[in-house]
Amino acid sequence: MRVIKFRAWDTEAGKMIYTPNETPHDATKETDCYYIGWTSLTGTWQMYCESNGRIRDIDNLMQYTGEKDIDGREIYEGDIINIRGGSKDGELAEVQFHHAEFELHFEDDTADNLAYGIYNLKIVGNIYETPEILKGAGE
Repeated sequence: MRVIKFRAWDTEAGKMIYTPNETPHDATKETDCYYIGWTSLTGTWQMYCESNGRIRDIDNLMQYTGEKDIDGREIYEGDIINIRGGSKDGELAEVQFHHAEFELHFEDDTADNLAYGIYNLKIVGNIYETPEILKGAGE
């Protein structure tokens, strides 16, 4: 059974928030904003920040795919992946959720289902913290 987890890009703090009380990949917890949840009263995803009791709306919510890269790191929507091996060796792809499945979207506008497991994947960044990785690849 796949574990349901989320992360969110906190644009105000410029940090990725993992929940509940999780730490990103190999980093340490650097923020007190940790609770991410759906608020039916407002119909929005929100995060709670303990130090000041603030509740903020989340615009950039990303779900855990249930897959891990070759280093054992959890793959989320928005991750930038380097493909290892096969016909796409060395190519970069962004993880996106489309048509009720997680997909790898390549620069040539093709996509493959992430769950097929036909590639060895390595996380090299994400679209919020390191967007230049994808921008630089197409130049």
